[in-house]
Amino acid sequence: MTRKDALMTAAKELFGTCGYAQTTFKKISERAGVALGLLAHHYGTKENLFLLANMEVLENLVNTLEQASARGITGLERAMLFCRAYLDFSIAENSHYLLLLRSFPHKMAHTEEGPGTLQAEFQKLYTLLENILEQGNEDKTLDIASPLQTRQVIISLLMGGSRMQLLSSFRTASLYEDILAFIHKSIAANPAH
Repeated sequence: MTRKDALMTAAKELFGTCGYAQTTFKKISERAGVALGLLAHHYGTKENLFLLANMEVLENLVNTLEQASARGITGLERAMLFCRAYLDFSIAENSHYLLLLRSFPHKMAHTEEGPGTLQAEFQKLYTLLENILEQGNEDKTLDIASPLQTRQVIISLLMGGSRMQLLSSFRTASLYEDILAFIHKSIAANPAH
């Protein structure tokens, strides 16, 4: 691993565990075992490093969801693969999902819009799920009135469930399976399948 990569990994870990405000360049350089000056040289500002770290994690999440959902044939299969992959990503070792969960919502409102931005990357996630839900309506494996509203609810449930599982004392061993069962029952044209 290069020193630049070590700095990025340390930044993802610290932003994820400590949040944006409590993460300093000094802590990142110490965690990475790399001189503080190289951090500024490679990434400029804390804000820039934070945005780049978020972008890497978000791109990995979107790629994971695209690959997982592509393994399904029907809209229902693809939707459930998407949901399972999202929850699995949230607990995967080295996914750095905590970075998105802890820091991303607070800073996203202050980021630029347009291609190649965090908002554009996050929109890919929403669009992917909406397209899957539209497919499910067309192939009659889903029974939903609005793919747009349904995608909002599903994403909120996945994010809220992962937040509860990873950051609260209210987590349970079956939470993720319960979420998946609830989603399936809520969207499937025939919940018995």
